[in-house]
Amino acid sequence: VLLLSPKDGYRYGHRLWAEKQSGLLLRAEVLDDRDAVVEASAFSDLIIGVKPQPELVLKAMKRLDGYRVERPVLEP
Repeated sequence: VLLLSPKDGYRYGHRLWAEKQSGLLLRAEVLDDRDAVVEASAFSDLIIGVKPQPELVLKAMKRLDGYRVERPVLEP
């Protein structure tokens, strides 16, 4: 766990959890001036050390049922 404390009252503090071997950020919290958590994010399920499978992510991204896809015309 890494704690980043601000030096003045105009900034938030941060508490960060990382996996030692890979350095992967597992959890992050933003702290107010009383060290109360005002924002947090974390993995809910994680497996470290497995071979990446990008096709699983791409497959899920291609399922567009219930979404409207807009493709803007690009101009130089």
